[in-house]
Amino acid sequence: MVTNIPEQASKLQALLANQVDLIDNIDFSLAGTVKASPGHQTISLKDAVWWAVSMDPRKNPVFKDARVVKAIKLAVNRTELLNSVFAGFGSIAYDNVIPGSDPYFANLPQPPHDVAAAKSLLREAGSANGLNLELTVAPLEGSIVNFAVAIKVKQVPSGTFWDQVWLHNPMYIPSWNRRHPDEILSLAFVSSGPWNETAFANPAVDAAVKAARSTIDLGKQKEAYAVCQKILSEQDSHLLPVYRDRIWGATNKLHDVQLNFVTFSDYTNSWMG
Repeated sequence: MVTNIPEQASKLQALLANQVDLIDNIDFSLAGTVKASPGHQTISLKDAVWWAVSMDPRKNPVFKDARVVKAIKLAVNRTELLNSVFAGFGSIAYDNVIPGSDPYFANLPQPPHDVAAAKSLLREAGSANGLNLELTVAPLEGSIVNFAVAIKVKQVPSGTFWDQVWLHNPMYIPSWNRRHPDEILSLAFVSSGPWNETAFANPAVDAAVKAARSTIDLGKQKEAYAVCQKILSEQDSHLLPVYRDRIWGATNKLHDVQLNFVTFSDYTNSWMG
């Protein structure tokens, strides 16, 4: 039986009282309570979701300046963000959409946190006194910006966000489920991508995506996707600081839940006991 319990606190109480055997997509702040409760467990799908600050140069010309974009990326302490906001349930990201746990990951170096370098770049770009920017977020993503640059944050309802902000505003934080590299790159990062949030266009990325799709050789696919990752991490105006896990809370009676990036959870072979 499936029960709809929308509020996080109510879901947690239902699980701890053993009124339900599984709760889906729980908040990071609740995961520790579940793990510490006798008879309960957390189940995690590694690097299942990414949030990024999308900076669209079509809507704000300041994002055409690579120094400004790089300064914003340098201003973020990714390790602190992962541990404080996401309670360690995730991994550091590399300003591209293929996480370190993916077999296609290109072993990029971890982006540094360097506030002094960020300020220097802003001075070079003529913004020594900071940036006059507004970052629009849905409520769920609001806490992520506490570790970014000092800018004005505007929160809007989730429904309003996807209808009126996503692909419309100059700077915002969307939420994406993890996808196969071909799917996400084709949707959002090739020149003709229908959901290209930052108007990113690079012929080498377009060619690499086509090359990976045209071969069944895993090594050649990895080489092609490595080209995409390096270019995106260096040139795209997305700040993608962390990947986050998707977390379930469950009773210890539940066994053999299979996790995946399509349906998220599969209970075909699960059993209670």
